[in-house]
This record gives sequence, C-alpha cells and structure tokens, in this order.
Amino acid sequence: AGPTGRLRGGAATREGAITAAIARFHSCTYDEVTMEAIGADVGVAASALYRHFAGKSALLTAAVDRTATLVSELLDRHEAHRGHEDEPVRALADLLDQYVAIAFSHGPELMLYHSELGTLGLHDRKRIRRSQLRQLERWAGLVRGAAPAGSTVDDATARIRVHAALAVVLDGGQGTGFHPGAAATFAALARTVLLPPER
Repeated sequence: AGPTGRLRGGAATREGAITAAIARFHSCTYDEVTMEAIGADVGVAASALYRHFAGKSALLTAAVDRTATLVSELLDRHEAHRGHEDEPVRALADLLDQYVAIAFSHGPELMLYHSELGTLGLHDRKRIRRSQLRQLERWAGLVRGAAPAGSTVDDATARIRVHAALAVVLDGGQGTGFHPGAAATFAALARTVLLPPER
C-alpha cells in the first residue's frame, strides 16, 4: 500500500504510479515497461500519468529518488542517534540490522536503486551517484572505526567490505523473494563480511 493510503487525488496517483513502476521495473527490463502498463496498475489512463511525469524516464528517476531518500534518512537517523562517540562495532551492527529491515520490506526499490543507475539521464545519474558515494563513506567510516585494536582497515578495503555486505543482503534477499524469515540469516552473513572474526 505504501504512502498512497494517506493521499488523495493527484498525489495518490503520483505515489501509486511510483510504486507500480518500481514493481514493473523490478520484474521486467526498463525497455519492456510502458506507461500504459503502469497506468493500468494504478487504475488510470497513461495520459493521467503524463500530468505528473514527462515520461517513463522521469518516473524511473522519481522511483530512484524516493529510495535514495529512504536510505539517506536511515543513515541520518542512525548518525543522529548513535553520534560519533558510540562504540563503533555496536554502531555498525545496529546500522546493518536497520538496513536489513529496510531491504526486506523495500527490496525491489533497493534493487532498482542500485541496478538502474545507468538508465538515468546524465545529470540525475551524477546526482544519485554523489548521494550513493556519501552513503558509502558513512558505512566505510564505521567499518574503519570498528577495526580491532592494533589493526587498521584502509579506505579501499572498507568500501569493498561494504559493497560485499550489502550485496549479500540484497542478492540473497532477492533469491528468497525477500521472505522475512530469511532476514536474520543474511544479516548474520553480512555482519561477517563487515566484521570478519579476528584471527
């Protein structure tokens, strides 16, 4: 249902179209999706969608923007709650748990956010990429801070661990249809990637 349950009129149509587009883009290729199909999912003619979106690419951009906001707000809330003085290992594990919860409730959105970046226009692609890099640096900073005493994790290694851990969550989740019962398993696997056991 998403946010449309609280909206009426054009706002509900716009948000409903974004939600329907995410489902369509997730199950089909971008080229296969039509505005007519998205309109049918929402219960309106394609012409009604053009009052809100210039075309399919604008609808994709809106979908990616919505997910970018979701992830950014997660990181902002976590940073505000945890601050900079909290124990790094606990802070990193807490952030991962929150991310897994979002991934298993918004899986298709997150898959789209990472897989369709190249489909966006140049300006939007650069803008979203900058946002993703800021998010990556927040994760990587926690990974570096969580390194065991007496050891260090360089920037490249920290980023690789973050990419790998998030891929475990998203790819593993997709393989299960983002079944809630699988969330804990992939959270544990991702935690091992981010925080390898000390040798």
